[in-house]
Amino acid sequence: MLIDQLLDYFDVLLDLIYPRNVKCIVCGEELVGSDIFDICKVCYSKIEFVYGYEDSLDFLSFERIYAVAIYKDVVKKMIYNLKYYDKVYIAKTIAELMKEKLIEYNVEFDVIVAVPLHFTKEKRRGYNQTHLICKHLKRLLNKKYKARVIERIKNTEDMNKLSRIQRFENIEGAFIVKNNEAIKNKRVILVDDVLTTGATANACSKVLIDAGAQSVNLLTFARGYY
Repeated sequence: MLIDQLLDYFDVLLDLIYPRNVKCIVCGEELVGSDIFDICKVCYSKIEFVYGYEDSLDFLSFERIYAVAIYKDVVKKMIYNLKYYDKVYIAKTIAELMKEKLIEYNVEFDVIVAVPLHFTKEKRRGYNQTHLICKHLKRLLNKKYKARVIERIKNTEDMNKLSRIQRFENIEGAFIVKNNEAIKNKRVILVDDVLTTGATANACSKVLIDAGAQSVNLLTFARGYY
């Protein structure tokens, strides 16, 4: 498809502007042959990986949480640089690490769906970082990615200072499914960059299930502290 070809060209352009396998995407140090995921050994050693998976928490509507790492240090810097400093090439490394998680636990699914941003926030930032991650996951896993299946129709207040219960109340009614056929009777992997209380992912999962999804599992790069 033309869109996929354009995305491939975009990736080639990014590789020319930001050559991979040259410098660590976290600290900028020169990489050596044994370094992986474009991260040097020192930075990689600081990543606190999450082993196993987590069954759905109380009153969350997805089945399992597959998280790659704890949200701190190197992982926190990677996400921050991706979201706020336009270092979009980091999305590919995040997708590669997410792919390893899914393969390790042999997760079976039919379609990838991204947690959306409200259009005003996406316009201000210029992109949705989770959408970028999903585009890479699509090609790495050779799976279907249905972009913009979910739309965020409510620009909620900043949730950083809200309690867990307040976050769930704040996000209520914030999402709708725009394309039911894309997920009807499908096993969905819902992708987000960071999971804290799970309020946003839960709201997205609920509308997917209500729209006919067979099941929803959550894949997140970073997990907040328990």
